[in-house]
Amino acid sequence: MQKELVFHIDNLSYSFNVEPSLEKNLVKFVNTDANISTKELLLAYIRLANEHTALQQDLEEISSLLPKL
Repeated sequence: MQKELVFHIDNLSYSFNVEPSLEKNLVKFVNTDANISTKELLLAYIRLANEHTALQQDLEEISSLLPKL
């Protein structure tokens, strides 16, 4: 079941239908209750990308410890 998520960016409204599991990550760094600027949106994207990169590095380190098949 998808949920409608609304962002207000530079006084314009954007609606997206997303899975509930994705919603948690999308709203982690972006306030959906207030208008945000493009700068704030970019900052949220950079923070989420940084988090993703750290997780990817952790997974690669764990994978390197597993025996090769």
